Amino acid sequence: MTKKYLFLLILPLALVAVVSGCQSKVTNGNKEIKTPPEGIISSSTVENLPVWPEQKYAEKDYEGWKTYFNKELGYSIKYPPIWTVSPCNREDPSTWAVNACDMSCGTKEIVISPLNTERSASYINISVDCRNKNIELIRRELTDANFSIRRNMPDYKPYIENKIIFSGKKSFLFINQMIENNSDVYFDYKDASYKVGTSKNNDPLVLQSIASFKFIE
Repeated sequence: MTKKYLFLLILPLALVAVVSGCQSKVTNGNKEIKTPPEGIISSSTVENLPVWPEQKYAEKDYEGWKTYFNKELGYSIKYPPIWTVSPCNREDPSTWAVNACDMSCGTKEIVISPLNTERSASYINISVDCRNKNIELIRRELTDANFSIRRNMPDYKPYIENKIIFSGKKSFLFINQMIENNSDVYFDYKDASYKVGTSKNNDPLVLQSIASFKFIE
């Protein structure tokens, strides 16, 4: 068989292999495989990082719970039925987050807590950073990477940083060494740095609620 005829025989087989390979990337049987939203990672890539909160919950564990949706920031979270969601209010200074854009409610902070609980108790708080700081700058601040705080306050203990998976996304969990049971999760999403924090990380209901945090499109 000449090289010319051999080439003509192999070429169609090669094309079939290429096309089949391409199709396998976008289909699974007759179902289209959808890639995760930007910044979200699939379960196959998270094995080397711990998931936080650690405990897994089934849908039945949330029976009777309420769900808060924030379409603007793209997330939802479940909370116990006798708890309440308190958003930032420009007219009420007690609802302002503590940073440079408090009065404008630029953090879009919400606080989830039991009824008749002081907002400062901070069972769960969710906000975005409105100082145009990315996650790397926030990490350096919380861990006092350049020792700027400890130079002036020798007894200061910086946050302990842990790399985790939170709601399917690579994130950073910061443990406050100065305040007991206080921790914050930070992650970048949709051109903003988000924070999900609590000063009650020893409360089972708080952890169950935080575990229900999901991104919505």
